[in-house]
Amino acid sequence: AEDPEEEEKEITTRIIIYDHNKILDELLKMKSENYAAEPSLAWGSIHVVLQTKSLEELRNKFTELNVALRQIGVDEDKAFVDERLLIGEKLVQKNAIPLLVQYAKRGIPHTLRPSVYRKIMCFDSGEKCAHYFEKLQDHFTKWEMALDEVLRGDIKEFCNDDKFFIFEDTLSPIIYSFFRDPYVFGHCRVQPNKPFSAFTEKDQRVGYMPPAGVLPCDLFSRYAGPLLYMSDKPQDLYFIFRGIDIKYVSCLHSITSHPQGIISLAKLFEDLLQIYEPEVWFHMQKIGVSPLKIAFPWIFYMFVGFLEVDQILYLWDRIIGFDSLEILPILAASIFAFRAKLIQNCNTHEEIDEIFYDLYQLKVIPLIQHFLFATETTQIN
Repeated sequence: AEDPEEEEKEITTRIIIYDHNKILDELLKMKSENYAAEPSLAWGSIHVVLQTKSLEELRNKFTELNVALRQIGVDEDKAFVDERLLIGEKLVQKNAIPLLVQYAKRGIPHTLRPSVYRKIMCFDSGEKCAHYFEKLQDHFTKWEMALDEVLRGDIKEFCNDDKFFIFEDTLSPIIYSFFRDPYVFGHCRVQPNKPFSAFTEKDQRVGYMPPAGVLPCDLFSRYAGPLLYMSDKPQDLYFIFRGIDIKYVSCLHSITSHPQGIISLAKLFEDLLQIYEPEVWFHMQKIGVSPLKIAFPWIFYMFVGFLEVDQILYLWDRIIGFDSLEILPILAASIFAFRAKLIQNCNTHEEIDEIFYDLYQLKVIPLIQHFLFATETTQIN
């Protein structure tokens, strides 16, 4: 068995390539020469010209989250859940991908979630995928990469958590395989970094190093964490994880003007909070606390590490269903709105930190619904 002191030393001295603070620092340095904010948004930290959606536009986009519609994650009546299960099972059997995406907008029952995620992420869990994953594992067995030391420390740090420590054996092959997978870089929705090319002794280019072409942020393993509660089979989880990474995580790690990129998401959070909770915004400015610095890691890590796993998966259902990361800054703003009175009673950074220290009791879908639709008159059906 490993010496606990040696293991602790390995974790504390692990290598970090970049983290969310580094990305945020870069965003805060960016300024557009022609930047001229709306007067009501002049106090924001993001000083680049980017169009963000209004509350009305967000309501139209996320209309299926209206409180008039019953939701998995809110309504746990057995008859409703059974009805949703029956509909979902039929769609899975028919391989009706567009309808499954629409189905995910109102949440997915937990027993059906692995099947729905697999279908939406467009992979067949048959022999072809099994063989592909086997090849990635074979590469790991035969070849050590310089990056493996970084990944090893990342996995151990993430698994040093009561909710995830039992999953290290399932998580490890997923993470090691991902960075050996040449499919990744060319299929990222947004390419997060310029890849490092690998060459032979004869100066012939043979691909990227690592083969995935992307580099891990600190606690990259977090993005696989909630999926570990869906299955104990690394092969099945790997392709779901890869799909989520190339469609969504790549946007969070890219400094780009893409509407799903981290800059746009950070700006949307600030715009929403300034317009719809101005008293909270200006009070925090008055006491010298940046709302974005609090909310940024929530958005960057898709709330993993900040909410209960079931709540994260309810949130991810909607990200996949609406094919949009905008729900992350909406949730972040809704948490500030939910705790508005407490915030306005704070006078120090320490008191603000205490308010947001533990978010584990929060229910994400009711918060989002209230923020988006509270001013509308609706009738529950």
